[in-house]
Amino acid sequence: MIASFAFGAVLVSVGPALASRPGDPPRRAALVAALLPPLVGLALVASLALHMHVSLDNWPGSLETRGFPRELLLHAEIAYFAFGSLFIACLFVWPVALLLCLAAPRLQPGLPYLGAFAAACLAALLVMQLLPDPFLYWWWD
Repeated sequence: MIASFAFGAVLVSVGPALASRPGDPPRRAALVAALLPPLVGLALVASLALHMHVSLDNWPGSLETRGFPRELLLHAEIAYFAFGSLFIACLFVWPVALLLCLAAPRLQPGLPYLGAFAAACLAALLVMQLLPDPFLYWWWD
């Protein structure tokens, strides 16, 4: 399920570019599609940190989700899914899409969108490091 979502995220990022021709200016909708999955993932993780701090009146004392309110558990599952999908997309799907775009001249208009997707993923990961340390400790474990 996560792998199919990850593949879909990269396909959505490149798909609109497949109809464009070399030399055409980047399409705004395609650029938004390339930037949206990493930005949504970042928003979900950052909002989870806020939701967690507000719901628990502090950061979790353990690395578990035991004792979390139902809404917080749902929020955490959605954030896990989005982040996991992006992680798989960046590690496995994106390199294949890049190689395909490099190998097939008809797909080369998708290269700027793949680059935008990769840059947005990297930026989201870097911005995530600005979240509070107790949350990041919980998140990464």
